[in-house]
Amino acid sequence: MEISKKGKDGSMSSNASPPTMTDDQIDEAVAIFRAQLNRCRGSHLATVVQQVLGQSDLGHELVSVFTKRIYEVTARG
Repeated sequence: MEISKKGKDGSMSSNASPPTMTDDQIDEAVAIFRAQLNRCRGSHLATVVQQVLGQSDLGHELVSVFTKRIYEVTARG
């Protein structure tokens, strides 16, 4: 998205918004998570996994770990 503003002298300036997360990046994050789950699948009982999958805050908690890492990288500049 591009935002245009009129400067004090009446000229138009353009400020491009930084790009946001792409579908390809989301697909990559999902692939990384899937690979990790496949590596440890033999150590988790399906009945317990199903209970965890039924927890309403699971998605939020998983995304919060990812978001925390994004903030850490952003803070480092």
